[in-house]
Amino acid sequence: MRDPLRNRIIPGALAVFAALLLFLPTAPAQEATPALQLPWTAPSGQGVALSYETGAFGVDWQQGLKLQIPFGLHFAMNLRPMVLVELHGLEPSNAVAVGGRLELIGRTPVYLNLIRLYGGGGGGPFVNLSGPATNQVTVEGGGQFGFECFLSPHLSFYAEIGANGCSAGAALCSGATVVAGVSAYP
Repeated sequence: MRDPLRNRIIPGALAVFAALLLFLPTAPAQEATPALQLPWTAPSGQGVALSYETGAFGVDWQQGLKLQIPFGLHFAMNLRPMVLVELHGLEPSNAVAVGGRLELIGRTPVYLNLIRLYGGGGGGPFVNLSGPATNQVTVEGGGQFGFECFLSPHLSFYAEIGANGCSAGAALCSGATVVAGVSAYP
């Protein structure tokens, strides 16, 4: 035996639901927007940059600055003063060195006003201020590959990977490098 109430409720509910769908407001048609849209239109990463950086520099922990001076469209020179602290595990030792590096880098334009790739290398002197080789001067050299991501036309962060080598008798800076930093373009 069929339930007469059930036969009237289900079709009535479907009719009410269909009527509601007809009267719901629809959203206006929107123009297609690009997949990536930045909140600025000014060109990113133009001119001289001043950066703060930190990371692993061979067997050391490195803190430093970087002054990037562009010349031409695809080249720049980096001046990098640094302080190196030798690490044994996670504990700092008493070996500390100061010095710097002069580098020549090649770089791409800023793609999509958002990212730049670069690579290069150079070398420079370091002086051991403390540790087993106090007052020893070390000459080091190496290179890196990096990318720079822009947060605004005048601010970016970057990450680099590379390798270093030092002159004989010095253990402070030989090995792989992994450095990250923040750059300002005034």
